[in-house]
Amino acid sequence: MNVAGTALKTAVLSAAMVVMAATATTGTALATTAAPPASCPTMRNPVNATNTVTRKQKAMPNSQTLELRSGTISGLEYVWGRILNSKDGDAVWVDYSIDGGANWRQCDLRTLSGGVNYGYGLLTSSSSNVCMRAGARPKGGAVSYLTAWWC
Repeated sequence: MNVAGTALKTAVLSAAMVVMAATATTGTALATTAAPPASCPTMRNPVNATNTVTRKQKAMPNSQTLELRSGTISGLEYVWGRILNSKDGDAVWVDYSIDGGANWRQCDLRTLSGGVNYGYGLLTSSSSNVCMRAGARPKGGAVSYLTAWWC
């Protein structure tokens, strides 16, 4: 390790010791990263959803657009992923987080076919820590696309 690397390592270790000392003095525990959600919330087919809105979107190749949609199903709000100009074999899903997007679970990974361009909807939550985003991967592609988080 060179002199600059040693100095950086020393500075990082010193900063960590200051944080540990401050924590011990105040008795305040540092926040730990939560695990991904244990399961996905209730899912429903949004084919008959009302009051539908596009919450987030992301451009994809070949004139496709990934959308995170929301709407009302039986009086409750759900979100789902949808690909405009989808092709059979494209994949769509929704990532679900209970800690503001730090950790998440992939829900309803679905391969599109038969003209259906969306996945099932996940029940939303009024908690500001619960966030969702849509994900997609074109058929045969090596790159996944994600919308921004919606909380």
